[in-house]
Amino acid sequence: MHNSSAMVSLGYKRSRFFCDLFINEKARLEATLYRYEVPQGVASKMLEATVLELIYKGESVEAPGDWMLSKIRNQCRRYWVGRRHRLWANLDEAFPGDRLPYAQRS
Repeated sequence: MHNSSAMVSLGYKRSRFFCDLFINEKARLEATLYRYEVPQGVASKMLEATVLELIYKGESVEAPGDWMLSKIRNQCRRYWVGRRHRLWANLDEAFPGDRLPYAQRS
């Protein structure tokens, strides 16, 4: 049987670690989101998903701060690639013609 006070202490230490980590990395994460001009609503969802994934991965991540930053950068890039694809698809629909649809271009 597990000692319940030890489990509570471990949970507190773990949550304290993630809070401290997020506070220490907040400026770098916000600067990255600002640099990529991600809207605030999307940015908060990205941060939430990243923190939850880090909590899920736990100690398997060797450098959590750097991991979070690279995760946010990749999400920002995917966000803008998706926006570009949607823009071109909308333009293809609005101005049909002889050119190939965006999805079929190389």
